[in-house]
Amino acid sequence: MGDSRLYLFRKGELKQLTVDQTVAQELRDKGVDHKNGKHISSFEHVLTNALGIQKECGITVSHDVVQPGDVHLLCSDGLTGVLDDKTIASMLSQHSGVLEGVVQSLFSASLLRAAPDNISAAMIRSELSSKREEA
Repeated sequence: MGDSRLYLFRKGELKQLTVDQTVAQELRDKGVDHKNGKHISSFEHVLTNALGIQKECGITVSHDVVQPGDVHLLCSDGLTGVLDDKTIASMLSQHSGVLEGVVQSLFSASLLRAAPDNISAAMIRSELSSKREEA
């Protein structure tokens, strides 16, 4: 919801699972490069869907099978506004063993690029259970 994103990092590849719910994204989806002489980026922070702003919010739900080793990254636009997907994927690859190291590297890289917005991130890695439940 809004402009925070959910990513899946699987087998060295980063995939964005959500779509930004902003005026800028809606303009991109319609193939518009400019509106009234302003560049689309001036609409990046204009949300079209956000919790607590409108009476009802639309949510999108999808399902996928989680695989051992999958890493999910939920992050705010303070991070994605200054780090592109290629950079994020590279950092995830470099620090694949320790999630805390990845998060710290992402924060540091965002701050070094003078992130103009708040930076939030949460990561989770799926593990293969060593015990199997018998039904």
